[in-house]
Amino acid sequence: MNYLAHFYLSGNNEKILLGNFIGDAIKGRKWEDYIGDVQKGILLHRFIDDFIDKHPFAQKSRKRIRNDFGITSAVVLDVYFDHFLSTNWLKYSSIGLNDFAEMTFDRLRPLKSEMMGFYPMMIEKMESESWIHSYTTIEGTAKVLERMGKRVRFENNWHIAESVLRSNYFELEEDFNSFFPEIIKAVEKSFDIKPFIS
Repeated sequence: MNYLAHFYLSGNNEKILLGNFIGDAIKGRKWEDYIGDVQKGILLHRFIDDFIDKHPFAQKSRKRIRNDFGITSAVVLDVYFDHFLSTNWLKYSSIGLNDFAEMTFDRLRPLKSEMMGFYPMMIEKMESESWIHSYTTIEGTAKVLERMGKRVRFENNWHIAESVLRSNYFELEEDFNSFFPEIIKAVEKSFDIKPFIS
């Protein structure tokens, strides 16, 4: 899953949120360079990614779009799943999505000095370009993927993301709602973290 789900599954601890946010950039055993809850957040990020990679419903979703996106289908699916989390938000949270986004950035902004590389700039872009709100529409979700497609160094055809999402919409949404409650329970059990729900 992409940023929204990782934010949601980080709970109320800003250091866990930070570690989860930068988790993709921490390779191999580099997580050992961090301490406390930041380290916990990095390991949480890996746990979430691994859970999704292996979950039968996520595998089913990737198969649905593999003919369109090939080996990049997992990346596309991460963004699609953030769309479905945003459109089903009130099933999983007692506060509105806009309030959640505002609180998330309020918690991350003071921690920019602890982020490496492009992450401080990404926080600014995510806020100024309303990335989280973009996930609420099919068009906005497709634009997120189009922007990503222009930044990555490998070839992709993510410009067709909107039409593929529309063609597989109900099946993908059903897959998402089948496994997302399970990842919430898995995070609670393995990390003693309750998702950010209030």
